[in-house]
Amino acid sequence: MDNLKFLLVGCLLLGFAANAFSQGNVFTDPEGKFSIELPEGWVKIMDALTKTTPLLKSGKIYSFGTSRDKSSSFIYIAIMEMTQAKSLKDAAVDFLSGVSRKVENYSNTPLKNTVLNGIDCITTTVTAGSKKFDIVTGIEKMVYDVSIYYFLKKGNTVYVVNSFSQKDAFEVEKPILEKALSTFKIIE
Repeated sequence: MDNLKFLLVGCLLLGFAANAFSQGNVFTDPEGKFSIELPEGWVKIMDALTKTTPLLKSGKIYSFGTSRDKSSSFIYIAIMEMTQAKSLKDAAVDFLSGVSRKVENYSNTPLKNTVLNGIDCITTTVTAGSKKFDIVTGIEKMVYDVSIYYFLKKGNTVYVVNSFSQKDAFEVEKPILEKALSTFKIIE
């Protein structure tokens, strides 16, 4: 009986994820470097410049979600140029060390080679906490987030494709985020 419940929940989640993409909401960056299919109702929220790291020169970062105030999940895509001839793994370690300095209780799974939409890449999952002020209780509390990172490289350009979700919503939103990430394409 438990297996049947598990199967039904899995089918519902897959159906929900498939339905979230029914309209084909594709974003292509203005420079024509990449495209990604976003869940229905998602939009580009902002773009900005990334910080420079020892191995990666500042570049453009895009964030996507339903809205800045309502979404508990986001997708971020950063495009950065390598400053030295190093490996993609070196760039991933460099980028993640910057992330780890900005948050509390940082942990990540071991870096692993994989393929994203036909492109060799490196992936890891990061869990981190940050203090948020709860306006209802008036108390500052620790909120944990989960991020799935993919690091891809073409020439000297590194693409950091990242999904971000609050930990308590992650398992429900994970199929939607993974489907969106799987549509990422390097165009140029």
